[in-house]
Amino acid sequence: MALELPSTGWAWMRAAAVAVALVAGLAWLALPRGGASYEKMYYAAVESDLKNLATLQEIYFREHGTYTDDPQALRFSPSVGTQLQLRGATNGWSAWATNRGLPEGEGCGMYHGATGPHEGWTTRPSREGQIACSAGR
Repeated sequence: MALELPSTGWAWMRAAAVAVALVAGLAWLALPRGGASYEKMYYAAVESDLKNLATLQEIYFREHGTYTDDPQALRFSPSVGTQLQLRGATNGWSAWATNRGLPEGEGCGMYHGATGPHEGWTTRPSREGQIACSAGR
């Protein structure tokens, strides 16, 4: 049985509309589902920022013999949408980072040295140098 092709202009337009609808449907199926995918992306950005911050703090410590609470002094540039709370002292530092794409109050924290975690963190690292993230991670 041979495939019959439409012979009129309207039939061709109907066939083209069906083809476009099928391609659009397949494209829609390929899109990521739900906010969970985006939430993972925001957490990954926050974790990456904390790792970069840790490296910059160690460089700063080697040059100045102390840690800092000034991101500008570290020449730290966080990812788009990331907000950082940083505390530094002679013998350690701690940081809590969140992203405007995460739900209110969620984020990740990290500390080094004697400063320990910030008060009010929704989650706390179990040891120095570890990154701990709140709900969803």
